Amino acid sequence: MNRTCNNKSGHSHDHENKGDLQSEHHGDTLHNHSHDLRSISTKRLWIALIINVVFLILEVIGGLLSNSLALLADAGHMFTDVAALLLAIF
Repeated sequence: MNRTCNNKSGHSHDHENKGDLQSEHHGDTLHNHSHDLRSISTKRLWIALIINVVFLILEVIGGLLSNSLALLADAGHMFTDVAALLLAIF
């Protein structure tokens, strides 16, 4: 039984069903059939966003409590990082 593997980049090929649905050798490299790279990248962007937001909040709180202009300035810079991650996700 043959099945076709397609992904968003136009990569397409047929496989015989030999019981191994997860991976198959193509030449010298192992070809993984998890072609949904967009969802993996989006998940990583969300993780980075959450980490940045947590540190942003901590820097704002720390900067206000200690009257540290350096922490507040870095929090402003981190805000731009958060904005860039939001643009990348959406």
